[in-house]
Amino acid sequence: MRADKRPKTPPKMRAIVMPQFIEPQLATLVTDVPAGRSWLHEIKLDGYRIFCRIDNGKVSILTRKGQDWTDRFGAVVRAATDLPVRGAIIDGELVAVESYTGFGYRKAAR
Repeated sequence: MRADKRPKTPPKMRAIVMPQFIEPQLATLVTDVPAGRSWLHEIKLDGYRIFCRIDNGKVSILTRKGQDWTDRFGAVVRAATDLPVRGAIIDGELVAVESYTGFGYRKAAR
């Protein structure tokens, strides 16, 4: 391989401080659906808006107002611990669907 075709060594990564909390963007009520093909729409499911914060293997579950609910969602914490990342903030809706009723809080909390 010629010297000018060798892959470059990637630059060293800088350490960053993981933010403790990120203010969520909330839905805004509008009168019309946005026009155009570049919009993506999702089904509205009933659950809890949470942030899963992973920092060097430590997982925290935070509400959209920043309350720590880590102890309430052990199953989610265990699943997040298995993710192949050192750090992440995952913004999502925690939904447990059951065939006979709505939100399955007890299943998500196990």
